[in-house]
Amino acid sequence: MKKQGIILFMLLTAALWGAPPRKAAAQIFAVRANALAACSATLNVGAETALTDNWSLEMSGYWNLVNTASLSMNFHAVQLGGRYWFYESFVGHF
Repeated sequence: MKKQGIILFMLLTAALWGAPPRKAAAQIFAVRANALAACSATLNVGAETALTDNWSLEMSGYWNLVNTASLSMNFHAVQLGGRYWFYESFVGHF
């Protein structure tokens, strides 16, 4: 049994020896909401995804439909943006 384990270990090591190194992708997608805008009854939801190592694409949506006796406000918006990250996507400043 021990000999089979050693042979299996050697075969796996030989198979992975020539494999190209892979970069770990910890975060490629983010979802967020704006709590400060919720205080004014504006709902905000955004999503962002990494396109390359330094570029990401972001899309946010805003919705406010306030209708009271003294105030009537109707607000809809969609925002699309691209970000260049100095180090890596979702790491540090953009």
